[in-house]
Amino acid sequence: MVANRFITNEMMDTGLEKSPTSLRRQLLDSVTNPKLKKRIDQLYRPNAKIGTGSTADAIRHERRTGELLSSKGHTQKGIEMRNALRKDLQSGRLNDADSVVARKILEDLEDALSDK
Repeated sequence: MVANRFITNEMMDTGLEKSPTSLRRQLLDSVTNPKLKKRIDQLYRPNAKIGTGSTADAIRHERRTGELLSSKGHTQKGIEMRNALRKDLQSGRLNDADSVVARKILEDLEDALSDK
């Protein structure tokens, strides 16, 4: 299992569980903005077998192993969602708590998409 140091460790510090389904549910329950809820729904899969079920963990897995987890892989989705989260954060429409969650998810995507 790939550790998601931006989400899992941060959320674990606040008592959130790390199983893909419970983390996804807790992230969804922790935000109020409908667009951000939709993005979380798209970025975290319930019952995932890789890491936290996040697109970021899927990207890391695909880059590390060369095995695509979907027909097109997850990199393009990660880029599109990174851009969408940046736009959400710049819009000023997220409350403070939602902004914190969006920033953590964005940091995780940026880390996965970097050439580390």
